[in-house]
Amino acid sequence: MPLTAAAAALRDSAGLPPRRDARTETYLAAARDLGEQAAARLWAQGRTLGSEAAIALALNLPRPAADGSPALTLMRPASGRKPRPAP
Repeated sequence: MPLTAAAAALRDSAGLPPRRDARTETYLAAARDLGEQAAARLWAQGRTLGSEAAIALALNLPRPAADGSPALTLMRPASGRKPRPAP
């Protein structure tokens, strides 16, 4: 959901209309399964991502915390493997 929200914010800032296609709706529905409050929190977090942070999230790269301290992110597992902390 954060990437979908970041993309929506970028489209808004560029003056482009919202994008609502099947893929977007799938992401939104999955986030809503977590509950409306969690979905709203994820959406708000995504809307505040800058372009570099959104790219890092999309590529699953570690991102620094807002205060500059290292942030713990989980790497996407290869099929059948458990997630591991990012280096």
